Amino acid sequence: MSFAKVGNGFKEKDLEALRGKLDDHMVKAGKSFKPPSCYKVTGAAAETPDVWISHPEESVVVTVKGDIRLVRTTTFRSPYSLRFPRVTSVCWTKPYYEVMSDRGLIELVDREGGIAVDTAGSAWERGGDNNVLHSPSVVAIQVR
Repeated sequence: MSFAKVGNGFKEKDLEALRGKLDDHMVKAGKSFKPPSCYKVTGAAAETPDVWISHPEESVVVTVKGDIRLVRTTTFRSPYSLRFPRVTSVCWTKPYYEVMSDRGLIELVDREGGIAVDTAGSAWERGGDNNVLHSPSVVAIQVR
């Protein structure tokens, strides 16, 4: 499920390593291209990344930081997104299926009123005025 789109914060060495790992799975996005059927998307122009990862199980988990609020969105398939997202690290050993689910995200918003706070077992980490979400894929940040 699309959640946010992020292109800031990558270190050059991580971008090179990501290209090496994901090159065979990158599918160029475009107006006439439909994303792989495994993705739940809205089709909004602002949602479309430069490339899709054809097989999400081959994607890489990244840590994404945004401002403290989760905001309602119609751009992405998830009902909430991050404001000003940026990548803070690449989690090379974390499997894609260990990220927060869409249900977990909605439960967090319901419980915390839209402000993510540190909770046991959560994919969120508190960090000053920012929160961190571990999420799969490097081109279309998603929640599964």
